Amino acid sequence: MAAGPTDGEMREEVTTVEDEEAEFLAYLAAATSKTSSIDVSVFLLPARSDFMAFQGYISLGMYQLPLYFSCETPGGRVRMSSIRGDCRLRALWKRGEWLNTGRLERSLDVGSFATELEDMLSSPLPPSLPPSAFKEGKTLRRTGVTAPPAVYRQLLTELQALGWANARDLSPRPPQGGAEDGLQGGAEDELLTLTLAVQDSAGREHEVLVELPSHPSPSVWPRCQARLPPVEEEAGGGAGWLEFDRRHLLPPSTPHSPPCSHFHLQLVKEQFQDRIAAFQDFWDVMDDLDRHAWVMGGASERFRRESRERRVVLHAHASCVINIDPLAPYKPSHVEFVGPEAVIGPWTRRLYAGIGDWDTARMPRQNLEAILGFPFPAPPTPLDGEGNGGGKGEGWEAAYVEECCICYAYRLGDGSSKERGDIPTVTCENERCRRLYHSVCLRQWLQTLPDVKMIRGGLTNRTTLLGSCPFCIEPISLEVDAVSFV
Repeated sequence: MAAGPTDGEMREEVTTVEDEEAEFLAYLAAATSKTSSIDVSVFLLPARSDFMAFQGYISLGMYQLPLYFSCETPGGRVRMSSIRGDCRLRALWKRGEWLNTGRLERSLDVGSFATELEDMLSSPLPPSLPPSAFKEGKTLRRTGVTAPPAVYRQLLTELQALGWANARDLSPRPPQGGAEDGLQGGAEDELLTLTLAVQDSAGREHEVLVELPSHPSPSVWPRCQARLPPVEEEAGGGAGWLEFDRRHLLPPSTPHSPPCSHFHLQLVKEQFQDRIAAFQDFWDVMDDLDRHAWVMGGASERFRRESRERRVVLHAHASCVINIDPLAPYKPSHVEFVGPEAVIGPWTRRLYAGIGDWDTARMPRQNLEAILGFPFPAPPTPLDGEGNGGGKGEGWEAAYVEECCICYAYRLGDGSSKERGDIPTVTCENERCRRLYHSVCLRQWLQTLPDVKMIRGGLTNRTTLLGSCPFCIEPISLEVDAVSFV
C-alpha cells in the first residue's frame, strides 16, 4: 500500500496554495495602484445544450481564471452557489470589498452577470486591504477546472468560423463537489464532447461526436464517433470511433506553434464528409424504401442511418427483412420473409426463380416488386399515424400489429444487438392468431411452461422448442442456439 503524504508535505501543499493567492492578489494590488483599472474580459461558452450551465474564464491582467456556473433558467439568473473556479478566484470571491456579490445576485441573465463581473473587476483594488491581508493561512482546495483559457478561445474561434448552426451539443463532465463560501471546488468540469451536424452531398444531415482534449497538444488528437453502416473490416468501415488520418487532420507542429491550435473542426468536418461519400448510393436506396414502402418501426427506424436493413410490410401478418450491402447497394439484396409458411412460401419460390432478372440499374425495391408481382404497400400517411397501420384503410392495414405481443415493443433495447430477435420475427401459424413475437421473448415464455418440449439438432448446434402460443394456446415452435437455452 502506498504511503500517504506526510505532515510536512501537506503543510508544503497548503503553503503553495496560499502563496499562489498572495502572489496573485499582490499582483492585482500593484497593477491597480499604477493605473486606475486593469484589463478585464469574461469569455463564456454554454456547457450544456439546454443553456443551463456555462463555463469559460476571466482574463484579469496577466492571469486567466477558470469559471463555471449553472443557471436557474436557460441563460437566466446565475445560481451563486454553483460558481466554481481555482484558488485565485476563490480568494477574490471571499473579499466582498472588491466583488459585490449582491450586485451579481441581482443580474437577471448570464449577459448582465458577465457585464457586472467585468465592471467590478475593472475598478481599483481597495487600498484599505494591503496584499498581506490576503494571506490568512486558510486551507484551500484546488478545483478541477483545469482546461486552459486558450482552449475556450480556440474553440470559440473555430465554432464561429464553422457556424453555430452546426454545433448541436456541448457536453461537460457532470458537476461534482461541495460548496464553500459561495464558490465550489474539487470537481472536474472540463469540456469533453462536441456534436457537429454535417451534411452530405444529397443534403442529408449526419452527426459526428468529437471528443475534445482539455489540454490540446501536437500529440493529443480529437477522436470522432459517428453512426455509419457496418461493412466488412477490410473495407475500412463500421460504426464506432473514426480514427482520422493524422497526417492530414492536423498541421505539423513546430517549436513556435501557439498553444491550443490543434482542434481544427473544419478539417474534422471535411474528413467526415469524405468518409461518408462512399455511402451516398446506399442512403439513396434506403431513402427510396422509406419513401415508397411501409417500413416497420416508424420514424425511429427510418432515421437509423447506420442500419443496413429495413423490415417492410407486404401483407396481413407477413413482411420481409431487406438487407442492403452499403458498398454495393444495387446488387441483389438479401431478403428474408417473415410470416406463416402458407403466405411466404410462394414468395420465396418466386424470389429464387426471378433473381436472375435482377437489374442493377433499378432500385432494389423496384426489382423486388417486379419479381414478387405486386407493389409494396405504401407507408401510412401522417393522418394515419406511424406504425400499427394507424387507422390506415378499412382492411388488414388498419389492424396490422408490428410490435411483439409479449413485451409490446418493436425493437428490443437500443437495437445494437446482432441477434435476430431484436425485432419481432416469429409468427404464430394459427390463421386466427398470427401474433408476432421477438424470438428472445418467446424463448423466455416457452421456458416458463412446464410441458415445453426440447428437440436437439444432433450434429447441428440448434435446438427446437415446442410449446403453446401465449394468446391462442395453439402449438408454436422456435429454433434457438443450444447454448442460449441454458
